[in-house]
Amino acid sequence: MAALVAVVTGSLAFWLSGSGDSSPGTTIIRNGEAWLQGRITQDTCDMSETHLPIGDVGCSVTVNGYEVSVVHGNALQRAKPGTVAGLNVSEDQAGQHADVYAQLTGPHSATILTAPKYYARISG
Repeated sequence: MAALVAVVTGSLAFWLSGSGDSSPGTTIIRNGEAWLQGRITQDTCDMSETHLPIGDVGCSVTVNGYEVSVVHGNALQRAKPGTVAGLNVSEDQAGQHADVYAQLTGPHSATILTAPKYYARISG
């Protein structure tokens, strides 16, 4: 029964997700992992406004309604993190396209920081 709920929830998330522009994003949730393709709607890694370093807690980007941790900051990591490519912390990445493969950490949150197989690729 739980597997069926996960499949239905994943299918529903796929159809309801969107990136906020005219072309919807793609969201696939399965087995505790998320595959996201869409526009970044929020960027907490942007240091151009605050002029402060990312700090201990790291930062995230929001894609298709999922807040994805992409930089670990100064906190000690237990595992080798995934990779992030194309992130420019000197400007806001909102509106940029992102391809993400991440581990779910909550109902609308995920991280690439728990294993090397995860990634976030950001492009224009």
